[in-house]
This record gives sequence, C-alpha cells and structure tokens, in this order.
Amino acid sequence: MIRRKPQAIIFDLDGTLCDCEHRVHFMRERPKRREEFHSACVFDKVVPACKALIDMAEEKGIKVILLSARPARFKPQTEEWLTKNKIHYDQLILSHYPELSDPDYKLKMYRELIEPFTEVLFTVDDRDSVVQMWRDNAITCLDIAGNHFS
Repeated sequence: MIRRKPQAIIFDLDGTLCDCEHRVHFMRERPKRREEFHSACVFDKVVPACKALIDMAEEKGIKVILLSARPARFKPQTEEWLTKNKIHYDQLILSHYPELSDPDYKLKMYRELIEPFTEVLFTVDDRDSVVQMWRDNAITCLDIAGNHFS
C-alpha cells in the first residue's frame, strides 16, 4: 500500500498573514532598519483572509506551514504573536540564510524541509518575486497583496 504524504498549505508571514503596514517605514529608510522592522512584529494585526484559510485548513486536517524569510532570531516574538492571535500551525520555518534572496531561500526550504514530507496544495504570499518563483516551479500561489511588492 502506497502511503500518501499529508497535504499542506504554505503561508508567508510579513505582509501575508501579518499586517505589517505599521512597520514598513523601517524598511523604506536608508539604511534599512531591519532590527526595528522585525522587532515590531509583535504589534502586527492578523490579515483576516489568511486567518480564515488557516482555520479552514485546520478543520479539514490540512497542515499549515509558516515559511518566512524573517530571521530565526525573532522566533520568540513570532511564537508570541502566533499564540496571542490564536494562529494554528504545524511547522514554523524562519531564516538562517540572510545571504539568500527571499525566493531562493523559500525554494531551498521547500525542497529540503517540505517537499519530501508533504503534498503542498498551494502557497500564500505577498511578494511578486516569491509568487513568481512558486509559479515557475508549478506550485499554485495565491497573491494576497496584489500590490506588486518585489
């Protein structure tokens, strides 16, 4: 008997599940203030459409994977926010690869940590370059922002 991989949906955090509009100004400054940008994640609001998708996935027994280029050192703040906002997830993957672009990092993590173990139904992201990367790799991606953020 062939065993099927569990089904999953991959969600990005910043700008997708997390409404980070209140802290985007840190990234528009020169030089960019990345520490302040990521530290302020605890004040984000939840994007309701993503929360609804996550709740539906949980009800259907579909795994929720949170895959973000947010640096791994912000894991405590991220977990605090997820708990505070009652966000169900099965796997949280944050970046240990600051040298990689977002698309390259996410594809690497997908190939190493996700693809071997799960059947991804679709992904949800806000960054044009990441949306395109998923689509270039024959993975359906819902573009949550539609704001052409590269």
